[in-house]
Amino acid sequence: MALSAQDMSLSVFRLLCTALLACQVGCRKAPAPAAPTPSVSISAQNDLLRGDRLLKALSLSHQEVAARLGAHRIESKTRWTITPIPSPRAGQVQPVAPGFRLGQPAQPFAGEDAYEVAPVSLQESRFIELDGSGRLHLGNETDHGTGIEAVTNDQHVFTKMRYQPFIRYRSEGSQVERLRSIGFDTGASLLETVGHRLKLGTPSSVDTKGRPSWNVALRMADSASVPLQSQGSAWRGAVSVESIEGSATVDREQGVPLAVELTVRFVAPRPGVPDERVQVEATHVMQVVALGSEAVKVAVPSEFSEPPTRPRPWLDRQELLGGLVPSFR
Repeated sequence: MALSAQDMSLSVFRLLCTALLACQVGCRKAPAPAAPTPSVSISAQNDLLRGDRLLKALSLSHQEVAARLGAHRIESKTRWTITPIPSPRAGQVQPVAPGFRLGQPAQPFAGEDAYEVAPVSLQESRFIELDGSGRLHLGNETDHGTGIEAVTNDQHVFTKMRYQPFIRYRSEGSQVERLRSIGFDTGASLLETVGHRLKLGTPSSVDTKGRPSWNVALRMADSASVPLQSQGSAWRGAVSVESIEGSATVDREQGVPLAVELTVRFVAPRPGVPDERVQVEATHVMQVVALGSEAVKVAVPSEFSEPPTRPRPWLDRQELLGGLVPSFR
């Protein structure tokens, strides 16, 4: 899995995939539905002195956050800048000619000799809101021209790609949970990546949207510690953190994140290519912008189309399977 601009674009265009090492910190696979976890109380100051406690609060699913906050609207914005760090091998690689010609690979950037030297950037904007009746409205769009918007009610899910009309589907399985992960991002994965150099300040008492909360500063520690949730994530030990700056605000009683501001810079290796590295600069901002009566009532789209279907009359089916099913006459 190469860490490149092409991989980052694919991960955004597909909207539901994890692709590259750096974007693993922003695009995580949606978890399978699970039983709600017990409420995380952060009533004491020393509860937020540990990075794992803060990460646990930021890792709550939107379903759990909604159960504790009630009606709300949450917005977030993330910006990535990824700059390749030249290596001796980079000067030996011939540039890849644009376009596709006879005898050239179908994917010129997928070979072992491909190396990109130009920095790339990506900006994602998300929102998710829940009204008093339980309807969801969420969206995700990027500055690369992609995006998705969805509205849910008791029986149906209305989704549309950017600049396209809504399509109505019957709500089934974990579809709603996957959509929630598209519109909700607290920055937990980004914080986990630099967690081995994270240092928390002394929490201060604040009032956020009428809720008593703790606000804690996020800084860079002088020395590294064991990476947060390092099991199964050995690559985090190879991440060299250069800067961490930000703050987090957490509800005291419910343990729900209400606001996060985080700016980090780190250097990570490309998996499988030890002499190639990239520098990643990321800025993430998340905040609860409306609670309770401030949350807008979600309206179901009045114009939509049904999902495309292909009729299969009996005669058409028999003709289709005529050459596949043996005759016993």
